[in-house]
Amino acid sequence: MTNTMITTSDINKLKTVFVTKEYFKKELKKELNNYPTKDDLKNELSKYATQESQQDIVNGINTIIEMLGGENTKNKKQDDILEHHEHRLDKLENKVFSTN
Repeated sequence: MTNTMITTSDINKLKTVFVTKEYFKKELKKELNNYPTKDDLKNELSKYATQESQQDIVNGINTIIEMLGGENTKNKKQDDILEHHEHRLDKLENKVFSTN
């Protein structure tokens, strides 16, 4: 069994083959600069609707639906009244213009 010592030239050869910790850190920092930070994301996403503003929109839509539902009920009552009047007018016309 022979004891072999690693020489400086061996270490330099290994550095060319394997990634060193320093090189990896430097490249990782470069790569991470390509991604947005948390603050970048917050600034970019602040343009879009939040949950609170979406809830406000939903509440507004629900209010409009309720208002339209109330109008629909009101229109239904008016339709019933008009239908009743039409029926009464038809009966009156039949009596006045009857061919007896």
